[in-house]
Amino acid sequence: MQGVKRTKFFEEGLFPLIEHINTSERNRNLLEGYAKGNTFGELSQKYKISSERVRQIVVDYIIHC
Repeated sequence: MQGVKRTKFFEEGLFPLIEHINTSERNRNLLEGYAKGNTFGELSQKYKISSERVRQIVVDYIIHC
């Protein structure tokens, strides 16, 4: 499932749109980490949130784009 989101994230060039999305600094940093190839697990450890919450943030960002 993560591969599908990552593919959509890259193929549709969604990360540069972050300038137009109202989101917190933490979420911007998290999404940048995701864009650089970090996994949900790696990001969950770094930001001390669950992998599911990381997934939700990524999916929410994709929806808003």
